[in-house]
Amino acid sequence: MATIQIKCPNCGATPRIEGDRMVCEYCNSVIMRVFSSDTAFNATEMDLQDFRETLENNKRDFFIRIDSVVRATNVDTLILNRRLEMAAQALKNADYAEVPRVLATVRGEFAAERLILLAHYHAQSEQQLSMMAIEPDFSALYPLCDEQTKNTYREIEKICRKNVRLREMVNKGYELLSLGMRDEAVAYGKKLCNEFPDKACVWDFAAVAVNRKAGTPKHSLPVGKEMRFMMQCPDYGIYTPQLFREYRSPAEQEALDGMHAQERHNRRAKRARVLVMTVVSTLIVAVLTAVACSITDKGNFLSILLGFAFFAGALIYGIVSTQQLFRSYAEAGLPAAARLPLYLFLIVRDFAVPVVYLYCFVAEMF
Repeated sequence: MATIQIKCPNCGATPRIEGDRMVCEYCNSVIMRVFSSDTAFNATEMDLQDFRETLENNKRDFFIRIDSVVRATNVDTLILNRRLEMAAQALKNADYAEVPRVLATVRGEFAAERLILLAHYHAQSEQQLSMMAIEPDFSALYPLCDEQTKNTYREIEKICRKNVRLREMVNKGYELLSLGMRDEAVAYGKKLCNEFPDKACVWDFAAVAVNRKAGTPKHSLPVGKEMRFMMQCPDYGIYTPQLFREYRSPAEQEALDGMHAQERHNRRAKRARVLVMTVVSTLIVAVLTAVACSITDKGNFLSILLGFAFFAGALIYGIVSTQQLFRSYAEAGLPAAARLPLYLFLIVRDFAVPVVYLYCFVAEMF
């Protein structure tokens, strides 16, 4: 698997990965991935894996230049840096009221104004901001940032306004349900899912419409495709189904909440299984390699031949299991930050098999 070296466009340093974004450790600039597609696709006809991959392929990279750490030694800059660190930590802890208080004496700096703006909208990052149905006002930031960063915030403005319009469209779908037009609501939900496949609220409405058409939901109903797709949406982590609770009967809401909890449990169980599979496959590879080396140490032709057979088995099993585990990690929904070290571990594991065997073979022969 090829490794792509990504550099910060601002200072050239190597950024660290934080979920769906990268942060430069030197200048704190942000490279983030936001779903932004002008072309709808037929999401309702896809399986879960295709849907997940299509969403990932339709993300675009946006760059925000921050330069939030001034690298000087005078007292004023030390105070500024410390206040920015405290405000960033408060934002990370969702203590939104604390951010403007800490930065009350630091105005006119882009890094400070950005944190204050995020706190105002109760967002911890620009990704979260782009998932909200709001009319954001970035006028305080534009005089303080470069043109590339301005373009990023203009794109976020467009996405947020699109979210507002989408919220109104979903409300109309629930109005169809309240009027007893269930078939029309299901068709409308499918249309919205194909037009806005990255929005959790759309798939949530589709799940409600499908269950309403099927009759009063029961806890025994299986988790539907709509709910599985909803949990793959980029904004799933901040989406609150309570926004549309007024449109649902108590029994319907209870059933959907139960299905939601069951699907979360299934995802956690699937992640645990793939981690166990990783450990088991590694033990199998280690045992086969150890047997190959111990047999080869006997030195006669038959033992060398048999040792080579065990070595070949370890190598082939390792490569096949690695390919299967790569797919399983994605299917289990492991975040990219967790998948990367697992990928590297499996690659190193498979590379170690021939190295260890060749060392034992050469040591025996010479």
